[in-house]
Amino acid sequence: MADCERDCPLPESLMPSELTSNLEKLMTRRALCVILCFLGGVASMYAAKAGDNQEKGEAQLRLGKFSVSLTVKDIAASRAFYEKLGFKVSGGDQAKNWLVLQNETTTIGLFQGMFEKNMLTFCPGWDQSNATLPDFDDVRDIQRTLKSRGLVLKTNADEASTGPASLMLIDPDGNPILLDQHVPAPECADAAFPTTMRIKTALPTALTAARRRHSMYRSTRAAVRKRGLVALREEAALTA
Repeated sequence: MADCERDCPLPESLMPSELTSNLEKLMTRRALCVILCFLGGVASMYAAKAGDNQEKGEAQLRLGKFSVSLTVKDIAASRAFYEKLGFKVSGGDQAKNWLVLQNETTTIGLFQGMFEKNMLTFCPGWDQSNATLPDFDDVRDIQRTLKSRGLVLKTNADEASTGPASLMLIDPDGNPILLDQHVPAPECADAAFPTTMRIKTALPTALTAARRRHSMYRSTRAAVRKRGLVALREEAALTA
């Protein structure tokens, strides 16, 4: 090995340390290109799928907070029962025969003497903790979409309004579905949702994505370095 290095010296640009650095840079570039191409392909696929769904009138509707509204005979007895299941009262007025109970992200409503059947309830504009979302599908836009899909509504929201509104429809088995929006339409609510709040809402997601990218970069760099060292050892063994 020593005789070989003396008789055939490597150029400075190809000394082991430089070679390792060059290999690392080259493989890092290639790995990043592959990753970017992959991510670009995935993004294009989902964008195309979303476009196809929109063209077919199949855009996903964001219905907001979900809960099950139960019609009960004795609200005190029902409250005691569900509290034993771990639910806690989060809203309502038992004296007026209605309560809202929460267990983590699950919400149920208890209603005595208000309607005949149990009901599925959605609240556009709210998350599961009743916080107003920075962006959501307004109940009036949802109503237009439902009608365009041939669904018949039992009650309608006033499409000329911009404040809270509701609609109701019945599924094929006779189950009522209520969409009850308690907040103004997004363009009206936007003025009441400060820019700082929008930043605070988006920041955790951005930080998580940045951490993932950094972790991916470190893993790729470590793999590239390992491959480079293996290549150097194989070259040295062949030269020897």
